Parts: sequence; structure tokens; C-alpha cells
Amino acid sequence: MSDLDDKQAAQPMKLVGAGSDGAVTDFAQVDLVNGNRRLVARTSIVSEDATPHPVNVTNDGRLETEAIVADILPNDLDMVLDFVGVGTPPFVESSTVGPFVVGNTTLGIAVNGVAQSYLFPTTVATPGYVMSGVAPSVSNGGSVNIKVSVDGGTLTQIKIAKNLVGGSVIAAALQVQIRAVVPNGTNVVVDYGVTNLDRYTITSGTTGASSRVHTEVAGIDTLATLLKLTVATGDLEVIGLAANSYSADSVVVALLASLTDVRVLKVSSGKVHIETTAVGVGATLQVTAGGANTALGFPTTLVTGVAGTGSTAMNVNGSTTALRFQPIPPPGGIFMATCFVFRIRCAGATLKLFGSITELTNGIIVEFGSARFGINTFFTAKTNGELISASTDGQIILDSYNNNDDLVVARFTLCHGVRFSSSEDFVAVTVRDNLSSLVAFSIRARGIMK
Repeated sequence: MSDLDDKQAAQPMKLVGAGSDGAVTDFAQVDLVNGNRRLVARTSIVSEDATPHPVNVTNDGRLETEAIVADILPNDLDMVLDFVGVGTPPFVESSTVGPFVVGNTTLGIAVNGVAQSYLFPTTVATPGYVMSGVAPSVSNGGSVNIKVSVDGGTLTQIKIAKNLVGGSVIAAALQVQIRAVVPNGTNVVVDYGVTNLDRYTITSGTTGASSRVHTEVAGIDTLATLLKLTVATGDLEVIGLAANSYSADSVVVALLASLTDVRVLKVSSGKVHIETTAVGVGATLQVTAGGANTALGFPTTLVTGVAGTGSTAMNVNGSTTALRFQPIPPPGGIFMATCFVFRIRCAGATLKLFGSITELTNGIIVEFGSARFGINTFFTAKTNGELISASTDGQIILDSYNNNDDLVVARFTLCHGVRFSSSEDFVAVTVRDNLSSLVAFSIRARGIMK
């Protein structure tokens, strides 16, 4: 049930079945509607009761249901996880962003005192290429011009015929013109759907670190846009690699498949990041000098985790040692978060303060981590204004409590959800300043347990 203060009232909603007789009968989907507000719940539970039952949705978006509705809606529909002070895992990061010449060398690492190692296989040199964004056009109409550069050469405009139809036809036309006109383009290969399904790929004719292809729009002509060969339309440019060279992404994939009891990710700076899945002072990590680490440049000193508070109270002092808070699903569970709600209780809140504290020095940092996308910073906030601006909706409610304390609320609604578990992907908020003067600070994640 709601933990809102008594100034926030619940609003009634109705459960509406989609069966022809008005009952919810073996449905895969149930709609909760109230005016222009709609929530879709998926269920496989059968109920023969045709009478609509009230479902309250509080002002912060939480469901409150009668017992009979709980028989129809899964119990985990609106599960709440509090952010808890879990401690910080020991971690190391590479000294550069790569590429790393690690082929045929071994990385040694001790995780919680247990030695592990990984031998990077030998690799051959690879070419650079550009791959179009999703669902490019397979006809060009009157658009004929595009700019291309190969291996760092001059960006050159080329022209193909009008009204070409078929991805392979357009690819062949591009290849002819690039080979004929663009510097370093003699051996370029262009294909549609061969290298990458349903996409154009323009591949350099050389290999190694200088091998690359770049495309841009040519003036007002829309050919590059139609073919999704621009940054704005989602193209991907990949630089070639020398023999035995690995990109940061390739290092992550290789180590993640081999090492145990660690997360291996690429952080937003482009560096490789290794941390233990365990947190707190009992967790340790140490990389061995030499071998693959000559190129990777991980620090080789023993790193120990930081103890957590074990509490949901985030009004802590993180100025000396940063303190990390995470929502932790039950072991083996995967939580799909659809909303995060930040709540700060204090006296004298304004947009220029954090709660009632002068603008923070470091700010709270919100990060998402996954094996697929690495560790990415969602946002950093040093003031109430920055927190509210980053949110889907937020506000300062003055004199919200009986003793005239103020309430800062910031809600982050995630249209596609964020997936995390107790051992793999994660979301974390790190406190890096002294917040102990706040009356209260807490964060809740809401979503569905799978």
C-alpha cells in the first residue's frame, strides 16, 4: 500500500475484462483504465467474476487492489524494491581505451583470493567498415549524392543513378563509384544483407588500425539519410585492427566468457572495467603484472571492497568514502524496473540546494551496468534543480509534513524498462558527499519480477 503522506490521495480505477461476456476469461492481457490513464497487465489467470472491482492508483503511480483483483493480477505486478546500502565491490579499470595488443598473451587475476587466468587467442588483422542503421531504404528515388572517405583519405562526393530499386542494386552502384572516384577506395566492397542482415556495409580494402570508412550527407541530397549511412540515422563505423589487437568490447566479451565471480564491462569513458560480483570488505581483486596486462594497464595492487550500510537510509556521509546503493532482487530473480522514485525530506528546500544542503561538490551519480552495454552514467545531480530536470516529473512540495519539513520528489518513468538481477546487470546510485543533515533520503524501484 502507499507510503505517501496524507496530503496525497488515491484515485479509483476500474478493472475491465475483454471477454465477450464482460468477464476476464483466460486473458493474456488486462487493461486498467481511468480517463486517459491506462496500464496494461499481462496475466494467464482465469476468473469467472464479471463484476468490475476497484483498483486504486496513487498519485505516485502505485497500485492498490482488492483481494479478488489480486487473484487476477500476478502478485509481482507492482513489486517495489528499495535501494539499500550494499557496499562497493573492488574494481580495476584499464589505463587506456585500446585497442589492446593482447593476442597470445595471458591475463592473470585473483578474485577473492582465488587465482584465474585467460589466454587471449591470436587474431589476424581486420578491415574497417561502416554499417548502416536499421531498415535502410532499398530505393533511392531522386536522391543520388553521398560523401565517402576511406582510410582517412579525402571526403569525396560520389553520384549514383536515380530510381534504383533493390538493396543489392544500390550497393553495387555505390561500390563502382567509390572504387572509381574516392581516394584509397580501389578495393572497397559494398554489400546489402551479406555482411549484416538487411543493412548496407561498406568495407575498406585494407586492414589494420588505419583501415576505416566514413560517410556523410552531400549538401541537401538525402541519399545518405535514406540509406541510414549517417550518425543521426544510426550507422556504425568500426575501425580496423592490427593482428593480435582487441577492441575494448572484444576484451570484455572474451574475459566475461572465461572469468568467474566478476563483472567485466566497458565504462562510458571507453575503458575496460572489472569488478567482483561480491561487495564489501570481504571482496578482493588483484591483477597480475606482465603478460596481457602490459597492454591493458590494470593497476596491480590488491583492491578491497567497501562495506555497505545495509540500510535504505541514503542520508549518509559519502564524502570520504563513496557509498553505493542498489535495489537487489531475490537470488535468481530478474527485475524489470519501470519507475524510480527519489524522495528527499528536509527543511528549506530550493532548486539551488540538494535537499536543504548547499550545492554538492561531487553529486549523486546514477549508473546502469550490463554485460551488453557496459557501465553508463544515467545522470549526476548536485542540486534539487538538476535532479528534477533529469526526471520525468518532479517537484518540491513545501511544508509537506506536520513539522513544516519540505519534500523533494523526482520520478523517472522508463518506457521500455531496465532489467537487472542480483548477480548480473545492475542499477546503482552512489553518494559522494555528506548528506547526513537531510531528514531522510530514499529511492524506490517499481516494476515486475520475472
